[in-house]
Amino acid sequence: MLNRILEYNEDDCIATMVIKDKIDQIVRTYR
Repeated sequence: MLNRILEYNEDDCIATMVIKDKIDQIVRTYR
């Protein structure tokens, strides 16, 4: 799974960054 996502990452780079930001916000909320 992750390898396929990384291969597609050229177009989805921005979306991946947004997802990481949302995950970081969730982690901070639970701390």
